[in-house]
Amino acid sequence: MPVYQGWEFPVVKRDAPAERFVKLIMSPETTGYPHCSVLLSVLFPGMTTTRHIHQDADELMYVVGRGKAYVDGQEFDLEEDSVIFTRRGQEHEVWNTSNAEMLKLFCVFIPPIQSQDLPSQTMLDELRQITEPYLKERGLNALSAK
Repeated sequence: MPVYQGWEFPVVKRDAPAERFVKLIMSPETTGYPHCSVLLSVLFPGMTTTRHIHQDADELMYVVGRGKAYVDGQEFDLEEDSVIFTRRGQEHEVWNTSNAEMLKLFCVFIPPIQSQDLPSQTMLDELRQITEPYLKERGLNALSAK
């Protein structure tokens, strides 16, 4: 089983109000692992993911940093090591309340996320295009379910 060095992965930058860096760590199309997609999202100070839903995937988010979350009509304070769980169809948003620190979200989508299920429908395609060659070059593109 390979180890993925998240800091080395290619990145797509989104603009305000959802200004952030997004990296595709794992997906069926990039690694061959069919059961989930994994994204790393880094929110700039004061920025948000914007409120959105995923119709076809549940999402687990592990938080590094501090901020706030909105999930299905409720707001929550986020501290280091918080975990957010949203079921498919639940409206949610995360925002970085810091003036200086980044907020990282390690996002796991089950089943794997599809392009039409992200706020920016082109983002997943952009991520796949830059991640596939990166993984292939390092021999990390051939996982299979066991």
